[in-house]
Amino acid sequence: GNIERATEWVFSHPEASNSVSADSSTSTVKDDNSHISDGSGRYKLTAFVSHMGTSTHCGHYVAHILKDGRWTIFNDNKVAASVDLPKDMGYLYFFQRISS
Repeated sequence: GNIERATEWVFSHPEASNSVSADSSTSTVKDDNSHISDGSGRYKLTAFVSHMGTSTHCGHYVAHILKDGRWTIFNDNKVAASVDLPKDMGYLYFFQRISS
């Protein structure tokens, strides 16, 4: 019931996440989607979340969102125009497919 202890255990036991192996030769999934057009493979970044702090135990998360062609930072109760985007510091990225 303690998320911090669970997270610490997962990162200190990386071999536990490799217990299931996927073998494509034994897959029973049938690919019957050849008639479905998946659309363009082009995307644009519309938002991202980044963590500000020294570890997951301290600090907080902020969001940068693209709205009406301008980037905005959401930091607790403060909302402002974002000038220097820390795109390389993102923790979670949101993309939108570009049509055609």
